[in-house]
Formats: sequence, structure tokens, C-alpha cells
Amino acid sequence: MTVATRLIELYRTGGRDELARGIGDWIAVNPPGHLAAQLTQTATLSVDGVSATIAVDSKEDLYRARGHGERDVMADLLAAIEADDVLWDIGANVGTYAVLAALTGATVSRRWASTSTRRPPTPES
Repeated sequence: MTVATRLIELYRTGGRDELARGIGDWIAVNPPGHLAAQLTQTATLSVDGVSATIAVDSKEDLYRARGHGERDVMADLLAAIEADDVLWDIGANVGTYAVLAALTGATVSRRWASTSTRRPPTPES
């Protein structure tokens, strides 16, 4: 698929927001992504009216904060979860699913994988 064809497809399926997300994802996983992460420091993830501002330290963080190609799955989660539900985010990386679920009012608990290179947040964070 050519770049132009992919851009047209993104616009047709989700309008300007999906096009911007697609371009952002491409930038995040290509060499300029690290520079973009350093310049932006935060990114906003918006799925079906639920928005979260996520700290960005690396191009992977930027990619995840932009939905990392799983926006449809995130939308399905948001449609299924209710305010009194409990969500366990096992082995959470950036925790985008957990953050979105918490913003709907669900109780969220995270368990870090023993192989995770990330550190759990401190109570102050």
C-alpha cells in the first residue's frame, strides 16, 4: 500500500483525527519519533470521548499514548466497562488501558510483570 493510499484510508475511516493519529504513529515508530517524544513530553490519548494526558519519555511511550494501533480494542473496552467494575491491568506497560478505564470510574489495579523494565509509580506520582 502506498503512503498516499494509506493516508486516504485513514481519513475515510476516521476523519481528521484518525489521519492525525496515523501520522503520529508513523512518526513515533520511525527515527523522528524519539525527537518528537523529547519535544512533546506529553501526549493526549482520546478514545470515544475519554481523554488522558500521558507523560512521554521515549518514542515507545509516544506510540502507546497515541493508541498504538489498538484504538478499536480500547473503544470496545470503554463500551463494555461500567463505573463499578474492577479492571486488573496485568503486566501494564504504560498502562493506557488502565488509565482509560479509571477515567470512566472503574477501579483499576496494576500488577507489574516480573520482567518489566519499568518501575511501578511511587505514591507521589
